[in-house]
Amino acid sequence: MTIKALNNLRNFLIISLLAACGEKEPGVVFTEPQPKGIENLAEIPDKLQGEYMSVDNGSVLRIEEKFIQRTFDYEEKYLKNELDSNVRLVGDTVINITTNEKTLVIVKGDTLVAHFHNVDTIFKLNYDNVVRKYKGIIF
Repeated sequence: MTIKALNNLRNFLIISLLAACGEKEPGVVFTEPQPKGIENLAEIPDKLQGEYMSVDNGSVLRIEEKFIQRTFDYEEKYLKNELDSNVRLVGDTVINITTNEKTLVIVKGDTLVAHFHNVDTIFKLNYDNVVRKYKGIIF
């Protein structure tokens, strides 16, 4: 991969990750797609498509023609005696008695191990979300 391609990928990933952070605080809103006067691309360029693993948290960023998704797979361990009063352990399932949410766990002595799989679509190409290329940089 050339330096230019790596720079394009870096810029695209930074913009994508910044867009994903907009949930916590209001993001920047433009009245029209930027940069102005540039045609929308029909899809995310092939050279950016693929899977990218984060070295920080092990999440995987998957870029396809029409969307970007972040997938998290992780395990959390709990001690049985540290369970909140809102939850009950029934067999191999922890049940939140307030929300009725159920989490499958592996019981290892006094330890509970829960596996979590979360897929977050952080960008989906559509009428409101567009991709543009300007001076070799993907927006």
